[in-house]
Amino acid sequence: MINKLMIQEKGDTMETEREANQKEYENRPEESGPAGMPGRHHLATMKLHMTERMTNRFVEKRVSGTGIYRGQHKMLMHLFFRPDCSQAGLAKHLDVSPAAVAVSLKKLEAGGYIRRQNRQEDNRSNRIEITEKGRQAVDAGIEIFHELDRTLYRGFSTEEIRQLCDYYDRMQSNLESMDSQTSYCETHSLN
Repeated sequence: MINKLMIQEKGDTMETEREANQKEYENRPEESGPAGMPGRHHLATMKLHMTERMTNRFVEKRVSGTGIYRGQHKMLMHLFFRPDCSQAGLAKHLDVSPAAVAVSLKKLEAGGYIRRQNRQEDNRSNRIEITEKGRQAVDAGIEIFHELDRTLYRGFSTEEIRQLCDYYDRMQSNLESMDSQTSYCETHSLN
């Protein structure tokens, strides 16, 4: 009875907090407000960044038990799902330098997560194989991301998740269109 009451009270508190956040959002101007108070757009961006940071902490905490760092884990997962990926392809996908990829691959190899073999058709490149130890880290990673999804989207309907994906697609499209525009510093003569 006490546990049920505590859960109900916690749920009520969460709903009250959600309602307060909604009112705060509605009372803000669209852009920035008086004395530089962040507007609705910036508040939404801040919430997006906070969610990303919380997600990264969640994954970092869980991945640390596998014996490798989050960046190495991302690399290992990518290699698992794309076994013929080149080192340059890894760098592009992970948005890091080829040198950073080389260092991480060396560490993964030294840790026994991968092994490299010369390709018979091209001695200038290596084939990267995930070892059994690496496969165990990948399996743990898959479960970590399932747990993250279950946690992150608890209480969301299928339609809400679809809408969220649509919103992210639109934001990404907006950002991609900015790639062709001049930088903020160029636009505002800060160079």
